[in-house]
Amino acid sequence: MGNKMTQVLSYYHTERGLVKTRMEEGGCLRKFDSARYWCEKRQSTGAGSDVRTCMGKTARLRECMQCNEAHFRTCIRDMDKGLKHDDNALRIGWLYTTPPPEDQRWKWRWWTGMIIRP
Repeated sequence: MGNKMTQVLSYYHTERGLVKTRMEEGGCLRKFDSARYWCEKRQSTGAGSDVRTCMGKTARLRECMQCNEAHFRTCIRDMDKGLKHDDNALRIGWLYTTPPPEDQRWKWRWWTGMIIRP
């Protein structure tokens, strides 16, 4: 069990580093860091007032990524896919009543999967 957690944390740090590098190369690192900070704060404190800030910062990150669409094509696709999934979850009402799977709780929902795949 401890080995599984070590693997998950290792993957988390690797993914986080790759995404940050990708954001920096595309010119959106500051927007990414700002969005990550506010959305992480919302997740850790459960503060309702930070939800709008998180959404606004994420929207600005998306706009930044759109300005360099060639660089962020796969990131935009994955972000849109995640947002569509969240919208569908809200529509059926389970997003805030059902916790994410145990192995997914360490991820930031809106940037999961933004690594370029070979």
